[in-house]
Amino acid sequence: MLFERPDEAEAGLVTSAEDEVIRRLEAELVAKAIQELPDVQRRVLIMRDVLGYPGRSVAGALGLSNAAMKSQLHRARNRLRLSLGGTTGPIEGRHDPGTTGAWPV
Repeated sequence: MLFERPDEAEAGLVTSAEDEVIRRLEAELVAKAIQELPDVQRRVLIMRDVLGYPGRSVAGALGLSNAAMKSQLHRARNRLRLSLGGTTGPIEGRHDPGTTGAWPV
């Protein structure tokens, strides 16, 4: 038998060939979308979100102020989200300043 316990397969310890192909295709789509970002946005996104460097380190390495680094990161994330078919609308449960002013419950 392949598993010592039957619940190991249910726990997701083994992926099917189909799951592996889907994972690779998604990774290729994300890599292509990142490559298409403007240079500064791509560098900020990779250093911050992929490599995990602290924001101040990223800003310093790229010669940006901390505020400019945050702005470029925000723009990069939004552009990436849009290119992958997402939206840039408000996240559910967050306040949208363009609404009547009521906070979501």
